[in-house]
Amino acid sequence: MTVNEQGLALGLYGSYIEPHKAVGYCKRHGTVLTVRTLKCHECLNKQCNALEKYNTHDYWRQREQKKALKKAKKLKGRL
Repeated sequence: MTVNEQGLALGLYGSYIEPHKAVGYCKRHGTVLTVRTLKCHECLNKQCNALEKYNTHDYWRQREQKKALKKAKKLKGRL
């Protein structure tokens, strides 16, 4: 992750974001991604192989919890 002298990381379209907001890195564009840009560009839906997740970010834990909850509700409905 490239950080400038103010401590901000380079995001898409030349924007700068705070490093703690970065959920991943786009190898194709060479920039960090926030949750908003990740959803806007549909990186996960496209299963983009240029996406490198920052597993330490809380977003990924929350996403896994939602998936598990959805799966549990689906299994409960089948019983």
